[in-house]
Amino acid sequence: MIAAVTLFGQMDRGIMALLLASIKRDTGMSDTELSLLLGLAFSIPYLFVGLPVARITDAGRRTIILPVALTVWSLGTALCGLAQTFWQFFLFRGLIGGGESVKGPASASLIPDLVPRERLSRAFGLYNVAVGAGEALALILGGLLLGLFATWQPIHVPVIGELHGWRMVYLVFGLPGVMLAILFAMTVKEPIRQGRKRIGSAPIKEVALFLVRGPAARVYVPLLSAAPTFYERTYGLGPAEYGPIIGLAALLAAPVGVTLGALVVERFGKRWDDAHIRLVLLTEILTIPVVILSPLMPSFMLALALLPCRSLRPMKCGRRRMPSSCFCSVRSGPVLAPSSSRWSRISSSTRRTCVTR
Repeated sequence: MIAAVTLFGQMDRGIMALLLASIKRDTGMSDTELSLLLGLAFSIPYLFVGLPVARITDAGRRTIILPVALTVWSLGTALCGLAQTFWQFFLFRGLIGGGESVKGPASASLIPDLVPRERLSRAFGLYNVAVGAGEALALILGGLLLGLFATWQPIHVPVIGELHGWRMVYLVFGLPGVMLAILFAMTVKEPIRQGRKRIGSAPIKEVALFLVRGPAARVYVPLLSAAPTFYERTYGLGPAEYGPIIGLAALLAAPVGVTLGALVVERFGKRWDDAHIRLVLLTEILTIPVVILSPLMPSFMLALALLPCRSLRPMKCGRRRMPSSCFCSVRSGPVLAPSSSRWSRISSSTRRTCVTR
């Protein structure tokens, strides 16, 4: 069920990148306005909502917090399809960002309490499969739906106006999430928290230390957000054409990388305590040339051939437990890890609060 929530979240987050050209054509927004909607409108609420709610997640009822967040970002996605102005769009994108900022911390807190320690890497591998699959399905389903709705006559709704094309895609992506949230709240029971020496959230000082000095110190550039527009402007393909193709390529490649990564961590984790960090660092370094070369390819098919290499990445979460308020900052990007001994010293205060089973 957590994987399903994650899948919906990544789809709702990623669909806008596919719809940028259609939104620009219908609303007349500039590239600057669209970049603000894609970036700041999402990231500012993500930051300022994520950290406080993550601390609540450390002690609160996660099986209520997560479906409430799912409802918020699903409604935000649906409302984007009704937006008429830049500021309406900005507000609704903020709902998506604020709601989705809760997904990572709540999931990171729930999974270790539901899964035995020896299978924890595999469980987080499945979680990351949902992340990659959601991003890919956003492209596949979004492209197919755009092609389908292009053949439909606009639907006139009183007060709201005409619904067509990209607006219909937003509604189709957003509304099912509300039903999933209701199902989650009715069927998933709050698990007993395991291995806790302290009741409640980790002290703010320990969380700050982890964020400043630990593996959260990294740089993450969401290049894939600009990829659909790049393909359209560079190779002359429409979203209904390239969306399903690159989505399918990513969908096939991502689970392979995530699964192999989980198995490697489980195998070499017995030898190196920080095997998960070593593996993530190595794969991110190896994919740097691919990321540089991909947009320089003279044809779409050559650029597409490099896409699976960019998607073959392992899980990005380690074997140890950490406060949920840390997880929202470290789970979605490359980790610039310190050495093994330094990591052990840095994370010792965290392990005093959240201990592995």
